[in-house]
Amino acid sequence: LSVPFATQYRAVQVGKSVTSPVLTVGVSSRVSTSVSATRVRRGRYVRFFGTLKPALPRTLMVVQRKNSKGAWQLAGTMVATGTTSETRYSRRIRVYSAHTYRVYAAVADGKLLPSAGREVKIRIRSN
Repeated sequence: LSVPFATQYRAVQVGKSVTSPVLTVGVSSRVSTSVSATRVRRGRYVRFFGTLKPALPRTLMVVQRKNSKGAWQLAGTMVATGTTSETRYSRRIRVYSAHTYRVYAAVADGKLLPSAGREVKIRIRSN
């Protein structure tokens, strides 16, 4: 069963007053993530870029950094741009220490669920 966006289902038996509870099936967007480098000098920039599918122009995209306790913290924000057939994002983040990063799509249209791209480990290059 392929569902293009969040959908609610309910089964009704014909001829009887039997109705199932409502089942909501959520669909997530897909975030592809690329970076300009995974090893950089302290204080240099790394560019996070990629696409969001299905295409959702003007979607808030957030670059997050994992802290020592495993929680995700805000590292930068951007707005996805493009057309209804293709949506792209790009943002430069200054890196001071090694962390794991991801890009999170804060989809708020009700049809799709928010989702995150792959985790990327950025390391500090010595010298």
